[in-house]
Amino acid sequence: VDAALQKLTAEHHLSGPATFILPGNQVLTKTIRIPQVETSKRKEVISYEIQQSIPYALNEVVWDSQVIGDDGVEAEVLVVACEVRTLEKLCACVSRTALRVAAIRAAPVLDYNTFRFVEPEPETDVLWVHVGVRASSLLYVHANGFFARHLGCDHAQGQVGDLVFGIEPRAFRKRCRQPFAQVFDAMSAFRRDHEGFGEGELLVH
Repeated sequence: VDAALQKLTAEHHLSGPATFILPGNQVLTKTIRIPQVETSKRKEVISYEIQQSIPYALNEVVWDSQVIGDDGVEAEVLVVACEVRTLEKLCACVSRTALRVAAIRAAPVLDYNTFRFVEPEPETDVLWVHVGVRASSLLYVHANGFFARHLGCDHAQGQVGDLVFGIEPRAFRKRCRQPFAQVFDAMSAFRRDHEGFGEGELLVH
């Protein structure tokens, strides 16, 4: 990353403030539900829930949140966290160029916000699969929220064709390797929490 960033900035004469995007495999994403509280108290409640949900102490990560659903009783909140040491390494690389860090974003959140900008009221559930060379990711968008999951590309590339909405769980598991079976289990839990789903759309790129 260090060498690539220095080469990129030198060749294209880049300088000044810049926004950096962290790939899905560098961040933890978690959706949690919290009771309705005053805005001033929301961060405290989310902080407590995060501590119960991630494998790191809060002083080892930098985190942020975004409300993605609200039924009037509970709010569904997307939490994104990244290890402090990962961000420190990135900032150290940037400091050796003419750029400066203006903001750091998480790719799964940008994907979701982009999708909702294009489709503010999706008519169906959408499964969005990014198939990459070194890493792939899955974004499942429901009318009332979404979840994101990082995938290893070795099993993502071979199994995209099997991701069909409405397929029976047992049949799905027989055709999938273990990592994708785990993803399906997570999707099933998500659907149960959100009162099922109707027809869906599969997007792959």
